[in-house]
Amino acid sequence: MNRLVAIGILVVFAFGALTLVFWGVTDLHLAIVAFRACGNVVIDSASYWFLGMISVALLPAIAFLPDLLHGKLFAIIIAVFFILPAIGALVINRTANAYGYDIDRVPDLFELREERLSAPSDCRTMQG
Repeated sequence: MNRLVAIGILVVFAFGALTLVFWGVTDLHLAIVAFRACGNVVIDSASYWFLGMISVALLPAIAFLPDLLHGKLFAIIIAVFFILPAIGALVINRTANAYGYDIDRVPDLFELREERLSAPSDCRTMQG
């Protein structure tokens, strides 16, 4: 396989990854909007991991870096893949807690499941 074909394949994967990132950001944004509106919230923990897919979009950069930097970029890619989902889970947990939702039912980072949360009865009074 020549270099141009390899770069093309990486770019295709990068665009697919960006689509997943958009999906994850949209899901988490809609959950936060629902928390703020004191509505029923659906949270899918896969959305956390979709945030980490931005790291796949960094793969084509390997082709344009000197060989000595490939290891460093790969380390950054791995770190981003785990840090962004953790941040997403933290934001959702803190937002749910702030609006009085049962945070024990909010999916954790490593629980791959969907959860439907009903608005707590005191949610509207907490918004002021």
